[in-house]
Amino acid sequence: MELCLFLQWLFLSSIAFFLGNGEVFYVHPNNNSSQCPNDTTCWDINKYANNDFINNSIYYFLPGIHNLTRNINIEWGSNLTFQGKGKMRGDPHKSVMESPVAIKCIGYVTVTFGNCNNLLLSNLTIKNCGYDVDGSENGYPGLVINASSANLSYMSLQESQWIALWFIDVSDLTVYHSSFYKNVYSIDVLYNYDSPSQSLLEVNECNFTGSFVELFLILDQNVYVDIRITAVHLYDSSYGIYLLSTASLYDLQIDKLVSISCAGTLFYQRQNSAFVMDSDSPSISITDSVISESSSRAFLLNNGKVNISNCTFSNNKDSALGLVNAIVTIFGDNYFINNTGRRGAGINLIITSYIYLSPDAYLSFIDNSAEVTGGAINIDQPEVHYIHGGFVTLCFFQFLDTKNKTYFYFDNNTAGLAGTAVYGGAVDSCLLTEGLFFGRSLFLEASTFVNQPGYSVISSDPLNVCFCNDDNSPNCSIRTMNLSAFPGQKIGFIMAVVGQLKNLTTGAIDITNNNLASSYLIPAANCTMISYIFEPKDINQTDTTLKVTIQNIDVIKSAYETSVASPIINVIVLPCPKGFCLSKKVCSCEYINESVRKFQSCNPTNNSVTKQPGSNLWLNGTSECTISYSSCPFDYCNGNNTFDLSRPNRQCAFNRSGDLCGNCSDNFSLMLGSNRCGECSNAYLALIIPFAMFGIALVFLIVALNLTVTVGTINGLLFFANVIKIYQPLIPHFNAFIILSQFISWINMDFGIETCFYNGMESCGKTGLQFVFTIYLWALILLIILLSKWSMKLTRLMGNNAVPVLCTLLLLSYTKLLRTIFSIFSFDRIYELSNTKDAYTLKHVWSVDGTIDYAHGCHLALFIIGLLVLTFLVLPYTMLLLLFPLWELCRSKCTIGTTYYIKLKPFFDAYAGPYTDSFRFWPGMLLVVRIILAAVVATKAQNEEDTGVAPLGLLVAVVVILLTALHLKVVYKNPKLNALDQFFLICLLITTVVIYVSKNPNDSFGAETAIFSFSFVCFLGIIAYHAYNKEIVKNILKKAKKAAGKKSFTESSIKIDENMSTDEARMKMPTVTSTVFDTSDIYQFREPLLDIKES
Repeated sequence: MELCLFLQWLFLSSIAFFLGNGEVFYVHPNNNSSQCPNDTTCWDINKYANNDFINNSIYYFLPGIHNLTRNINIEWGSNLTFQGKGKMRGDPHKSVMESPVAIKCIGYVTVTFGNCNNLLLSNLTIKNCGYDVDGSENGYPGLVINASSANLSYMSLQESQWIALWFIDVSDLTVYHSSFYKNVYSIDVLYNYDSPSQSLLEVNECNFTGSFVELFLILDQNVYVDIRITAVHLYDSSYGIYLLSTASLYDLQIDKLVSISCAGTLFYQRQNSAFVMDSDSPSISITDSVISESSSRAFLLNNGKVNISNCTFSNNKDSALGLVNAIVTIFGDNYFINNTGRRGAGINLIITSYIYLSPDAYLSFIDNSAEVTGGAINIDQPEVHYIHGGFVTLCFFQFLDTKNKTYFYFDNNTAGLAGTAVYGGAVDSCLLTEGLFFGRSLFLEASTFVNQPGYSVISSDPLNVCFCNDDNSPNCSIRTMNLSAFPGQKIGFIMAVVGQLKNLTTGAIDITNNNLASSYLIPAANCTMISYIFEPKDINQTDTTLKVTIQNIDVIKSAYETSVASPIINVIVLPCPKGFCLSKKVCSCEYINESVRKFQSCNPTNNSVTKQPGSNLWLNGTSECTISYSSCPFDYCNGNNTFDLSRPNRQCAFNRSGDLCGNCSDNFSLMLGSNRCGECSNAYLALIIPFAMFGIALVFLIVALNLTVTVGTINGLLFFANVIKIYQPLIPHFNAFIILSQFISWINMDFGIETCFYNGMESCGKTGLQFVFTIYLWALILLIILLSKWSMKLTRLMGNNAVPVLCTLLLLSYTKLLRTIFSIFSFDRIYELSNTKDAYTLKHVWSVDGTIDYAHGCHLALFIIGLLVLTFLVLPYTMLLLLFPLWELCRSKCTIGTTYYIKLKPFFDAYAGPYTDSFRFWPGMLLVVRIILAAVVATKAQNEEDTGVAPLGLLVAVVVILLTALHLKVVYKNPKLNALDQFFLICLLITTVVIYVSKNPNDSFGAETAIFSFSFVCFLGIIAYHAYNKEIVKNILKKAKKAAGKKSFTESSIKIDENMSTDEARMKMPTVTSTVFDTSDIYQFREPLLDIKES
């Protein structure tokens, strides 16, 4: 049967050859025969498909689109030429080539050349030929060639849905100057049979663009195949060249390959057969090629032997060259530039992969970066060789000739964890193939390192652990460290895991204490602080030894490597620190947690305790199992909730120290204007001069502008500023308002600016100074009043304002005296607590300075002064203003004390002048309100859980009551003054509510700034109003003087009888409450507070 078929084929072939020897045929585009030459056979392609193609013939395809709707199957064809008329357009290295002749497959169409020889295809574009099968990994190729001596030139195969060009067992095949565009597989080559005896496959000067796989080679034959790929360019491909082989009889030469933007692996080679390094193994050579911007390993060589010469790998991802059981021989200059990868950005060697260096080899690794290890080269070689009674790893690099020259150049390579240049490979203790075992010097001599800083340039898996120096450099010569720790303490020591050449790497270590190991991970190739919680074996142990080793080390060292002892740490056991007690082999603080409010937790490992956030708790470890604690005064403690219990000063702010942070640290002094301690000198005593000038300026301002309580314009402002200052501990960021806070402080007779005064100023001295400026102002105005008796100019200046000015200064200083007295009288309890008994009061201390016992030392003197001021000044002053209206009502029934009444009436009238008769008690009532508010803030701010709840609630109630009274418009005589007081009370109410509802102190900052700004602007308006009215009055008086001439003022309508009593004369005089005019021109009728005598 087979013989019959063969004879039939031979007969038909001879007839075809005889009939068609050397004939020329033309193929015209579908339904367009206009281009056909005369007297020639000229059909469309589908008609030829119905007939046998004649051997030894040339088929010319005329320009145009040839739609192929039928399969073409040419078997046993010989000497066939298919050529398009016209020239190809485009450069194969820059764009997709196009022929004037385009064969376009319509439907599922395949062109097959089976068992053909001497086949030539040229100047044709073939599109859409080949299709896949839904649901299957296979499909049907577009052009199938099984031939010997086939040549394809100037071809363009495009947009195949499966394989564009499939070669099966071809021999002497050339693809030249052709392009392939957007195919699934551009070229698929399969060698599967034993014939032909040998084959040559050339792909020369072609370009491949945008396909899934450009060149797929499957070599399963037992005959020799020579594959040559020359001057091929690949652009934007998913995968480049794939070589899968079970045979070893082939050579692959890739020369002048250019690849740009390959989405996957550019060259993948997998040799499934075993091979040895001899002449029979396949040879793969890659020369003069440029590979860039591949997204997944530019070259991946699996179980093969490859020569690489003068190639450049740049900007590739996931390693430029991956070797798996592969041997690479390097020739010439090769560059690995700016590649990235997880391990080995330049070259990643896995298992038994090696690099052989020819005498002219030179590898440059520049700016490569690995995410994990091996910025330039990563070696993973678990295989070892037995020699001289030990195990040793083969060097990942091998020399083919000269050893004493430079082969490697490393410049600015980086790695995320370890080995910025090289990771792995045992470069300091490996074996060359000729059996020479060497030390570390040879690899270093063969390499040049530039811009490779740090201690992890050539590293490996962990081999040992070392201590580090203070500059975080490893020091493996230190093998012992001595420490001391209490039970449960977290002790720290800096250690590093080292690999080959004692370069840093990563790994886990075990710290063993009495056969109990604790594991610690060193995640980066750096010297790392190890925090170890020390627990002794028993409570009576006084010392112990800790051993530090690499965890699960599986590194086999050679017989020639000197064993290095593991580092040890000698620990002396200390007693528990202050405040902690020994419990269950660790120092504990459970008794504190059970007894102290606002205490959150403790950590005996570092001797720290943690307070509740926002707590004003102060703690101090006084001895083992004993602490003292109390509440920290306003802003004395910082916001640090966690601190060392044996170092209580760590919870102090502003350079303070001591019990309750009451004193300044050494060489620091208290400063005026805040509770801060600073470095001061006695040169600041020169501030006495500006302080004195400020007092004179204040008196002059009050006199010149008539800014007195008698006028009433500043009464509401004073109450607002006084209450704000009293509530300063509850106002977040008060000092952050800068100018506005200074404005409030100045109204309250505080300096308002943080400054030193003298070196060594402490709490007693600073508190005593609070009285000095107040007394100075009082003395100044009293001196002016006394001098007015002998100086007509001074009398004319003061006019009728002496008493109002004195009363204004008293009211200005009232709140300052009140706050100072409350601070003197304030105290705190310091409690002591131990694990054996409940908390009890250890001592009472002065709240301002917890280092001073209450009513002892300098505080006793301040206490006496404060008591005297309270008894003989503050309380009488308050009671006078509060009860004088009642005295006025009782004078109709009781005339006792008339002398004192007459003397004090001008004083009281200065305060009560702006108010209606029914509310002449208003100034005294506001003084009582100040006392109540100051007392509540002083007592509650230290003891309440929510320190501001009670004071803020009380203030809201007080302000609402005052606003209600002012709303009735019966308090002030002048409605404008009534409205002015309402404005300041509303500002005070808004401030209080904002502070109360703000969960975060920062939330109230904006509102408080706005309110303080409004009040400051209002104060400036009051100043401007007084200055403006003073000018108007001067002009009016000047006009009056001109109209009256030199007529004496005594001839005016005011008639004073010499027989009148002083009280009756005073009733005839114009009161200072009736005008804001300057009274300097009627000085002879001023109020003689100090020289009034009964008639």
